[in-house]
Amino acid sequence: MEAEPGRHWDAYTRAKEAMFSHTDTADAPWTVIRSDCKKRARLNALRFILSRFPYANRDTTAIGQADPLIVGRAIGN
Repeated sequence: MEAEPGRHWDAYTRAKEAMFSHTDTADAPWTVIRSDCKKRARLNALRFILSRFPYANRDTTAIGQADPLIVGRAIGN
């Protein structure tokens, strides 16, 4: 059963990369969250979102910085 999805992996990867390259813009960039560790991925996704929007009583020290090894642009600059 595992061989069937694996056989389409390269095509899926090419389609995903094509989508990113055609739809990623300076005004609306794709951001990806690498998720080998789900807990770290979720925490860094929250840090990324909370750091992007101004809101009352925002404490940037408590939020912290998103890990650039986990959160980044979908395509290289």
